[in-house]
Amino acid sequence: SGARHYNIRLVLMQLMPHDRSVTGEVDLSLDGAQDGVAATYNFEQLVPEDGNSHWLFAFKYFQDFDRELVLPEGFKPEKVNIQVISRTKSIASVKQSFDWLAGSG
Repeated sequence: SGARHYNIRLVLMQLMPHDRSVTGEVDLSLDGAQDGVAATYNFEQLVPEDGNSHWLFAFKYFQDFDRELVLPEGFKPEKVNIQVISRTKSIASVKQSFDWLAGSG
């Protein structure tokens, strides 16, 4: 069942130099096909059983994450949607989508 386990690496950084830390939470979802039918899974549905379904961050310059995802049986991911929800007033939240590109093996 290791074939359905993936590591996703995310690096968050502040492009403008600030003296303040930015805090918040990352929200991730996968769009794809479940047995041929369009489906979306959110992060809570993709974390390993013993994993933490909260993805919190707090950093001043940058923060580097490595999180494990377990894909449902029969699911073929096509897009990764990342939303970085800022809890810091002057820093905006960011939402971006990427094509799913998994390394072979």
